[in-house]
Amino acid sequence: MLKSGNLRKIIIKDNVKSIGKSAFANCYNLVELDLGNSLEVIDEAAFTNCEKLKNILLPASIKFIDLYIICVIKIIVIKKYKK
Repeated sequence: MLKSGNLRKIIIKDNVKSIGKSAFANCYNLVELDLGNSLEVIDEAAFTNCEKLKNILLPASIKFIDLYIICVIKIIVIKKYKK
């Protein structure tokens, strides 16, 4: 679990298949997220308390996203597919 109040952007490389439970929880200033083209799973509470994160651009490879992520950070745009 990463806890960083200063982190503003996360880039997930193309070879990453999943983001684990609470992986980026409490990254309060996170505003930008770039998900790799191989990402398949975003697990429970991966972005808990990332209240400034309002948009997530999902790659076409995504197979599972825990719905808890929507409730916790009130994402505005959650599903646009990236090629």
